Amino acid sequence: MKFCPHCGNKVADDASFCDKCGNKLTVVSRQSSQKLQSTVSDAQKAQQLENIADQFLGWGYVWGGNNPSTGFDCSGLTQYIMSQIGISIARTASDQYANSRHISAGQAQKGDLVYFCEGGSVIHTGLYIGNGLMIDAQVAGVGIGVHRVSQLSSYYPAVYGRYLNL
Repeated sequence: MKFCPHCGNKVADDASFCDKCGNKLTVVSRQSSQKLQSTVSDAQKAQQLENIADQFLGWGYVWGGNNPSTGFDCSGLTQYIMSQIGISIARTASDQYANSRHISAGQAQKGDLVYFCEGGSVIHTGLYIGNGLMIDAQVAGVGIGVHRVSQLSSYYPAVYGRYLNL
């Protein structure tokens, strides 16, 4: 599998056109591909993160899950999607927050991670996609979906962390 350089959609290795944006995919050498990856802006990476996460909408929640074979819990989902664009982050929500660049809610942009706290500990995370929305893996019965940050922040204080240079 490879990703469309225009929209970040995952496409088959032998695809000529992206099935999401319709752009023609060009064949490039491994060296050219690495150069292209290094020139992808962080705003484009943020869109790629959302596109990758979108593939798992509707999946159920699996405690301890961290890949498509096992399914996902909240931090397993964020760890996996970040790894798909070459960013390695910790496994647990609390460690992910501890290792991120802490930002305010007003600074949050698509591609940042949002974390929720209880009793001074980070207990949940999701991918912030802008406009007060996130993609996260919530408990069994809810699963992976697009949810309003305010749905959880009314119960658990929200904090934000950044791994991209937005």
